[in-house]
Amino acid sequence: MRPEDTRGTGGGGLPVPMAWLYTEYVADELLRTGDLMEPTTLEFRAGRDALALTMFLSGLLREAPLSGTLSEARADELRVLTAYGAAWRSWVCERLTE
Repeated sequence: MRPEDTRGTGGGGLPVPMAWLYTEYVADELLRTGDLMEPTTLEFRAGRDALALTMFLSGLLREAPLSGTLSEARADELRVLTAYGAAWRSWVCERLTE
């Protein structure tokens, strides 16, 4: 996925794809509405980043409506992928090498 062109307006850093920013936003909203932990904690940020990476690599949001809501089946898929003891790390590594 190619990042959007900044036409020289950036600070010279690495360009970030809009799809990643949107995925991060949706993951943040899902965790906030779930009211599982305080948004100011390190655990919240780690959970948001892991959830966003999982959603980004699985392509879940490409099939979701613009509101970012997920079907129950897609939410279950995320639960399985990110469950404690799941082979999440190896799953991510496989997707990153593709």
